Amino acid sequence: EGHEKLQKKYKEIKAMKLSEVEKMLKEQSGHVKEQGKIANKLVQEYKKIAEQAEASARGLSADLKARIDSLNVENVELKKTLTEKEGRLMYLEQHLREMEGRVNSQIAASSSGAVAALEFMTGLRPVGAPSDGRVTLTHPGTGFRFQLGAADPPSDDEEEDGEDQELAYYPLKLGRARGVLPAFLEEEITFGRSQLPTLISKLLSALPS
Repeated sequence: EGHEKLQKKYKEIKAMKLSEVEKMLKEQSGHVKEQGKIANKLVQEYKKIAEQAEASARGLSADLKARIDSLNVENVELKKTLTEKEGRLMYLEQHLREMEGRVNSQIAASSSGAVAALEFMTGLRPVGAPSDGRVTLTHPGTGFRFQLGAADPPSDDEEEDGEDQELAYYPLKLGRARGVLPAFLEEEITFGRSQLPTLISKLLSALPS
């Protein structure tokens, strides 16, 4: 009789332990599946980033593409964006300062020169020919379109005195730049021509490359 009790107790303990082990295995199996889902999601996200980086690199020169392929995609894209933007801003500020003396009497011609520099250094493209001393520019990446030019024709006194001519900035179409640009650049503003490099710098800093 005592032996039977022990045998019964052993079977009960064994069944309980087996149940605990089965429960633990099920829990672990669930954790493994969840970890597998997370890992698969990370792989898909990384694959998407790699594909986007590869598409961006197609248009680069061979030496830059080789450098990008050999480095971490994310770090290279960030460094490249910062370096290019800083270089464009420095060049553009210097170019626009050199144009300062010609803006009063030849605003249309000067605007054409500025457009060429903008298109080459920033990706901004002219829309049509300059008209009434104003030039229309667009940013293909966002669809943003704006005008730059003289706010009002300079008077004879202003031309003789060499006063800071008033220029105007007109946002025509915000596109995907809405919410990206500083709030004051979503509105029409006027400013002295000496502030033109600052305005362009703020535009380029806000717009994606």
